[in-house]
Amino acid sequence: MRPLIKEAGIHVETSKVRELRRVDDPNDNSKRKGDLTATGLFHDGQTVLDVGITHPTIDTYINNSSSGAARGSAANIYANNKCRSANKIIKDKELDLDFMAITFTTFGGFGKATHDLIKKLTSEAYDYDFDPWARPSPKSHAYLSLGFALARANARMLINADSKRRSARNRVRTSRQRSATPDSESV
Repeated sequence: MRPLIKEAGIHVETSKVRELRRVDDPNDNSKRKGDLTATGLFHDGQTVLDVGITHPTIDTYINNSSSGAARGSAANIYANNKCRSANKIIKDKELDLDFMAITFTTFGGFGKATHDLIKKLTSEAYDYDFDPWARPSPKSHAYLSLGFALARANARMLINADSKRRSARNRVRTSRQRSATPDSESV
């Protein structure tokens, strides 16, 4: 992804993520911020990118027509909610920022804004001879990079959840007093 971002002329920073608050107002104690700050994404100003992953079977996204819902529809709903609240903050505080929610579902669905970002990053990418097995096209490379990053995040989440469950289970077992078993009482 990094070569695509360089080729597109976009500068992305993770260390100086822009908070959604006025810099000149010491009384503004808002802690809301995105995950990345991009300069030159849609114009010369800054765009705050907020990455989110949601599960499509959360009851918020399920209704009578959910079985026929398009892939990534849960990610789009999640992105709309994120954008609505962030854009309200930006408008109320009159900030010179844009906001974009990059969302995924845990099953691999990409939100519309994620597709738009990939299209923007790959629209002016250097066109080279590509081999679908060894060197995919820039657009395919972007989808594969994000898809594998999503798979790694899901694996990390499951490993951490398992570790927490095991730790909690062991903590309960060692903290309570053991009761005598019926066999040990009769001996």
